[in-house]
Amino acid sequence: MDPPFDPDSDVLSENSWGRSWEDQLLEDFSSEKDTLDQQSKIEQEAAAQNLWMSFQNSASAVTNLYKGKYSVCCSRFQWLLSRQLSG
Repeated sequence: MDPPFDPDSDVLSENSWGRSWEDQLLEDFSSEKDTLDQQSKIEQEAAAQNLWMSFQNSASAVTNLYKGKYSVCCSRFQWLLSRQLSG
């Protein structure tokens, strides 16, 4: 229990209500900052993973696109070559 109010005492003394309120605010702020830092780190890791997966999907799509073009190109080349050789 807090001591009775003494108008002659220092308002910011260790036993005053103002000091304990300030300490509580600082503690809450510190705790909230730690929570936000952890949340921010988790969000950054998720964003980096999402970016990496998007890159991998794009690289895969480009690879498949060129494989398809190469396959069509080779098929046409083989067809032309067989026509020239046969006739």
